[in-house]
Amino acid sequence: MSTESPFKSARLPALPLFVAPDAGTCCGTRAAVRGDIEETWVGRDGSHLLLRPVCPADIARSRSFLRGLSYGARYFRFGRGDFQFAEAELQGLCDPDP
Repeated sequence: MSTESPFKSARLPALPLFVAPDAGTCCGTRAAVRGDIEETWVGRDGSHLLLRPVCPADIARSRSFLRGLSYGARYFRFGRGDFQFAEAELQGLCDPDP
């Protein structure tokens, strides 16, 4: 089984959130800066993937993703598996440069 990514890129922006290409770009005061580091990757199968930094508009999407993680995944990622993120923690994750 190959562990090679099906997506190729010359660079990888810091802390990307993988979203569908039609999900749109980040909004907010730093949108122009964020737009400079957005990148679309094309997979071997022709599918497109937009990579961009996480932004405050991603709070709901991130909440849903984190709730969907198994106990084991939460444990290995965050050191414990029996918790829910507080709203302030989600805001901190999705807006690391307030």
